[in-house]
Order: sequence, then C-alpha cells, then structure tokens
Amino acid sequence: MNQSKFIEQLGQADASETGRIFREYLRGAVRVMIADVMAAEVDELCGLKYHPDGDADHQRAGSADGLVVWEGRLENVKRPRVRRKRKNGSSEEVRLKSYKSARRREKLHAMVFRALTAGVSSREVSDVHPESPGVSKSNVSRLWIEAGAKQIDEPRAIG
Repeated sequence: MNQSKFIEQLGQADASETGRIFREYLRGAVRVMIADVMAAEVDELCGLKYHPDGDADHQRAGSADGLVVWEGRLENVKRPRVRRKRKNGSSEEVRLKSYKSARRREKLHAMVFRALTAGVSSREVSDVHPESPGVSKSNVSRLWIEAGAKQIDEPRAIG
C-alpha cells in the first residue's frame, strides 16, 4: 500500500478500522525495508548491479521465496541469492546476514512467554496467537522449560 492510499484509507475509516489499516501499512513498509537491507548487502558482496566488480568472488544468483518473522508471524518475501566461488572452481550459496537476522524468532518467543506468564495455558497459546509459527503445545512447553530454567539460573549466578 502506498502512502497516498494509506492516508486516504485512514481518512475514510472509522475508529475500529484505523488500527488494522495502520498495521497493514506497517507490514508493507517493513517488507520494503527488509528487501532494501538485503539488496544493500548483496551490493556490498557483489558490487553494484550492472557494474559488478571484475575480481569479486561473489555473484548474484537470482532470488528465492523466503520467510521472515514480523509481529510474531511468518511473512513471505523474495530473498536475493548470492553464490561464492571456491578455490576449486565450484561455488556455494552465501547465507545473507540480513535475511538470517530477519528470520530470528526471539520476538515470537517473548510473545509466547508473556502469554504464559499472564496465565494462559500452554495448550491455549495457539488460540491467543493463531497465526504465529511454533505455538504448538510441545513447542510452547519446550520454550517454557527453557525460559523457566533461565529465570531460575540468573538469581543463582548472582548469589
């Protein structure tokens, strides 16, 4: 959604719809920002598009479907691919740091942890966050065990 369409929709929306419209606009803005950051990393590795470095050992290799985490949900993105030449003449895929960072699930884990500490049963977290990946009963239980262990170990380390 472009900025003028966003402002137009906000102007016509009632109060109950404003939040949904704003979140939709932000989702698009975040996707553009993630794409821009990945493109800048590719430029840094391979040189500018249509002006590649002649002796660079990295080269563009098209794009692939990918997933990033935003607001505890998986969002589809097109991620650029880069390959690195090896000394033996073959090549290997390079994992972009920006893409790896955008896939981190710490925010999702924090969201689940907040739900659990607020009293939501581990069996019902998927009802609270139905569109979030990894909120099955077993995943939530594992996360709760890990987070609980951290909470117990921190005071022990101080004393």
